[in-house]
Amino acid sequence: MWTIVDSNHVQLSQKRMPNLCKLKPIINLDSMKLCLECGEENLEIDLVNPNLERDGEVLTISNHKSDVYGVDEGEQVADWLSRVLELTEKCRLVRLVERLNNNENESSGKRSSFAYKADYLLINQKSIEKIRTHLISELEMTIDNLKAIDEYLYQQFRPNLVVDTLDNDDSSTALFDEEYWKEFRVVGTSLRFVVVENCSRCQMINIDQQTNKPETMNKLSMLSKSLLKNLFKLKSNSKFGIYLSLNSEADGTEMMIGSIGQAKFDNQKLDSLL
Repeated sequence: MWTIVDSNHVQLSQKRMPNLCKLKPIINLDSMKLCLECGEENLEIDLVNPNLERDGEVLTISNHKSDVYGVDEGEQVADWLSRVLELTEKCRLVRLVERLNNNENESSGKRSSFAYKADYLLINQKSIEKIRTHLISELEMTIDNLKAIDEYLYQQFRPNLVVDTLDNDDSSTALFDEEYWKEFRVVGTSLRFVVVENCSRCQMINIDQQTNKPETMNKLSMLSKSLLKNLFKLKSNSKFGIYLSLNSEADGTEMMIGSIGQAKFDNQKLDSLL
């Protein structure tokens, strides 16, 4: 896990630095590299770097709740990030190192994290389809490629887990029912996620993640112009998606696209497809 910080070791966010949306991280498990792409430029970093983790400069990062310790990825990475993100002051890439945080977490049993709320944000495909239908109706738009709209909305809402709940005649499986889940587990594995809270959205979902602008002239980006307002109009609140925390026993277990999951809420279970 990594985070980007300023010269005072304060985490940068899109609210403070909109250009961060141009940075695309890709994890390549074949080469064991983290590839950072920004426009036509890219930079590769080793996913595992024992020498850096052992000998690198340790930085203390405040993550809003407590201090987390990480290792600076070095001047070359800092120079590249600062240049491609067009920053006036140098920023730095910091790698989370578990051994540095073990003593802090042994008593509580909590995982170290740079995340503000939780490491995982889950969104339901059925909920995406509902808001897509609402947007098209409200904006009186004609877009034939519905999949393109869904992909655009995923970029705006930025989940790292997506489920598609199976069709069910049970009235309990209403739209946005994921907001009432208590936990979620992947069938056949030890992976179990506990729901931390619902994700309350802010004006950031109105910023086009391709351009870092509130709007541009193409049809898809026009969807984001009033996304927050239309979300509230559809649901009477600004919540969309749920924050999840992974249970500590699941280390080393893999989750695959297409895995079957079960969600538990109000003493009921709902089969879902990942």
